[in-house]
Amino acid sequence: MNLELSEEQDQLALGLRELLVGSGDVDRVRRVAYEGDGRDAELWEQLVKNGWTSAALPETSGGLGLGFEEAMVIAIEAGRGILHVPLCETLLAARIAGRASSEPGDRLLRAIAEGAAVTFAVGSAAGGTNDADDDARATGDYRLTGTVRSVPFGPLAEHCLVEAELAGGGAGLFTLACNAPGIEWRNRRAMDESVRRFDLDLRDAEGVLLFDEEEAGSEIGRLVDEWRVLLGAQSEGACRRLVEMTADYVKQREQFGRPVGSNQAVKVRVAEMAAAVEKMRAATYFAALSIDKDLEERALAVAMAKVETGAPGAFVATQAIHTHGAIGYTWEQDVHLFVKRVKSNELLLGAGHEMLERVADLVVDGAL
Repeated sequence: MNLELSEEQDQLALGLRELLVGSGDVDRVRRVAYEGDGRDAELWEQLVKNGWTSAALPETSGGLGLGFEEAMVIAIEAGRGILHVPLCETLLAARIAGRASSEPGDRLLRAIAEGAAVTFAVGSAAGGTNDADDDARATGDYRLTGTVRSVPFGPLAEHCLVEAELAGGGAGLFTLACNAPGIEWRNRRAMDESVRRFDLDLRDAEGVLLFDEEEAGSEIGRLVDEWRVLLGAQSEGACRRLVEMTADYVKQREQFGRPVGSNQAVKVRVAEMAAAVEKMRAATYFAALSIDKDLEERALAVAMAKVETGAPGAFVATQAIHTHGAIGYTWEQDVHLFVKRVKSNELLLGAGHEMLERVADLVVDGAL
């Protein structure tokens, strides 16, 4: 099994990297996400125009028909640039829409093809920071009521996929416009302001069911697992960027007339950071492959990817700050922007100990 990117995937990564760097890179993130209101219509238009938002759409719907491995590559680059728009969420929505019931799925596919951004209010049973007393419920005629907390991007997207408890039991997955009647968004403070988070209040909002009630549970689980892998991929990309930034800094920063990087202890620290990133990449690649090929060990690979990009990612992030010294803690230095993304992703959709419990259930208890 080849865990290296193909030449085409390398070119895919380079294309998005060049677009983000050319659009302003981290300076743009500071200006839009931290000093502005989080809206960036100009960058989103560039992503739409260059086909990034429709990359996961089937070719019959005007997309590129790329698989999950390519979505992972895009997520890595989103992490490298701490992208502040819902590109990864929209890619996942395209995959969900392609599997959904014909009419609502086709409508969502058309919306994405026309440039709509999509976000998710799902994962109430997934663990992590998404499960804080969420209580979205659906009536028999699919009117939605309740609250889902910490929805990424919220009203900055045009459509939202919502997980809600069905009147007859079980879970349903609904799509609705982010500005539909019966919806109210409340901004909430988050450590990582490059992903604005909102609480979603539903008051008799009309939703459209994407899957039959028998299929919805497995599809929600599949969506959450794919989201976990893309979060891990973003963390891997951010950490790889942190290693590069740190290595460049210790080569230039001098103390007592010598570069800080000439110190053996500093060399070891940077080497340990780089080694951790390589382990993160291997786990993420294997999880993406297992999803694309629907391997038997898919659930285990996803859990391990979340584990191997959680605490190890936090290690890389904190070491980057320490190695940058006092300036690493300041607003002037870019390092802390990446650290916030990595630390946030560590906790979302199941922190390390929760994923290790999942691994134990799959391996020790013989489920795999």
